[in-house]
Amino acid sequence: MDNYIINIEGLDRSGKDTLVSYIHRQTNFKYVLHPRSVLTNLVYNKMFSRPYVYDLEQYRDQVFVILDTDFEDWIVRCRNTGEKPNEGSATLEDQYHRDSSAFEEQINFLIKEGFKVIRFNTSIQTPYMIAKQVVAYMESLE
Repeated sequence: MDNYIINIEGLDRSGKDTLVSYIHRQTNFKYVLHPRSVLTNLVYNKMFSRPYVYDLEQYRDQVFVILDTDFEDWIVRCRNTGEKPNEGSATLEDQYHRDSSAFEEQINFLIKEGFKVIRFNTSIQTPYMIAKQVVAYMESLE
């Protein structure tokens, strides 16, 4: 594998930035990590009718790490940080379901097109556990 780029994706408060720090600590900054990358752009461009187009082939050798979060846990995380519903959502519950559905659609597209996608539930696994698995996956590609 020529590229060492990892795109970390997921809803707000799913643990993307935390995972970045764990992977960097475990690998001494071996990988280029992008929390919120093209997948996020695809989701919100479609959701808000933004006319951007992306050449997805440039991401073909990159890895997409998807962080899922259980609804109840996500609500607690949002309340703990003062998160408010974003544009187009009346409640945090509406936002969770709308955004989860939109992400799922784009994730399925990437999988169908053969992109490297791995998923973790941050309500079940710790950042340390997930980071170890991501690093092992990356090493298996080398």
